[in-house]
Amino acid sequence: MRDRSDKTDEPSESVDDHVSTQPGSDDGLRQAVDAALLEMAYGRLLQSVFLTVMVCIIFVALFWSFFPSSQKIVWVGSMLTVSALRYFLWWTHARSKHRRSRFERWRTLFYVGAVAAGASWGYGPIMLMPAAGHNESMLLVLAVLAVSAVSMSAMGSQVKAMISFQSAALVPCILALAATGGSVEIMGAAVLFAGMVSLMIVGRSSSASTRALIETELRLSRAVEANNQARERAEAA
Repeated sequence: MRDRSDKTDEPSESVDDHVSTQPGSDDGLRQAVDAALLEMAYGRLLQSVFLTVMVCIIFVALFWSFFPSSQKIVWVGSMLTVSALRYFLWWTHARSKHRRSRFERWRTLFYVGAVAAGASWGYGPIMLMPAAGHNESMLLVLAVLAVSAVSMSAMGSQVKAMISFQSAALVPCILALAATGGSVEIMGAAVLFAGMVSLMIVGRSSSASTRALIETELRLSRAVEANNQARERAEAA
């Protein structure tokens, strides 16, 4: 009876070792976390697409008279085109049966979509800022800054895509503001740059916290599974 009890206790003492030191377990855990984060990003992609469409509608309804017609049409058209392509990407991913086996492909496509979306937002200030006055400039800044802030939630699980989106959207806006030569615009460009850096820092920190949370959940799940398997082996002994 004594030997049987020792055998029962022995496996439970090595549960943490099974999760953290088993050869290849860390690599497997990292891959599982990466896959979960990518699934989270694609799950929020539809939110990002709908937000872009809503902002386009608001822009057309409220701000159409402030900017030149031809340039507005090109900007709104580019944002809607990129949104349609990102929606198709979400739709394709949602119906794919090979997400894990094609992980790198899906992550690359998400990154490319994020950069394209950011560039479509950044295109507007470059085209419209030179002809805009102070009030109109601030309208553009607020629109792009608001979308960049939302990207922390929509793309926070893919930190490289999030930072690339914010850079592609805000850097052209900063340069366009500074290029006008007005003192108000130059000050606004400096404030916008500080805001961009703050968004990146906060977004990166939030992404790290999300990753740590998912990793902890997976470790606990593996520990419970290992403990159950050890109990079954002990009962069968």
